[in-house]
Amino acid sequence: CANFSPYHSSKLDFYNMDLIIKDLKNIAKRVKLILHIQLQGGDFFLHKDALKLIQYIAQEEKFINCTIATNCILIPKQNILEALKNPKFTIRISHYGTTNEKNENILIDKLKENNIKLFYHKYANNNGYWSYCGDINTLKHVKNETINNYLNCIFKICTTLENGIISRCSRSTVAHFVQNFKPKHNDLINVRSPFFNITITSSFREKTFKIC
Repeated sequence: CANFSPYHSSKLDFYNMDLIIKDLKNIAKRVKLILHIQLQGGDFFLHKDALKLIQYIAQEEKFINCTIATNCILIPKQNILEALKNPKFTIRISHYGTTNEKNENILIDKLKENNIKLFYHKYANNNGYWSYCGDINTLKHVKNETINNYLNCIFKICTTLENGIISRCSRSTVAHFVQNFKPKHNDLINVRSPFFNITITSSFREKTFKIC
């Protein structure tokens, strides 16, 4: 929901899983290791090709750990549960109280039966992270206010890959699409560009931190 999903889900179809895997391969061949990767949606398990990505991450030696976020909309089929037995994977259950409690209990039982690691993100009990990030009509701020908002944002270290685009902010990968503005050249990294390399990514990270 923080990444404008309620606004753009009607405009965007599920991303092509083969392209997602191609993007990850493009990144993987340019790095020594990626210690942690998290898969999100909406709910990741709703994607019809979820198993493809799980299988790819399981065999990619450069990916050390993977967390999959779910709000238990869909209980994964047994073939997916089998793949998740790989010790790389941990399931993060987003707990919303009675809203998803029934399916949550079913999924927990399934995960425990299959010895799959899990943990809770308890939004309903107010010990998860709730933050109002603004809606699609949020106006552009002056520079000092923008910097202050960035420094206080819980997502400022949430490096995200979405639809071929890397950003330090999980919202900004789609914000331009939803809010109808054109991102500046140094706002995003396109991993599908023939000029993409890890030097560009390192420089992007350093410039972002210098803002702080």
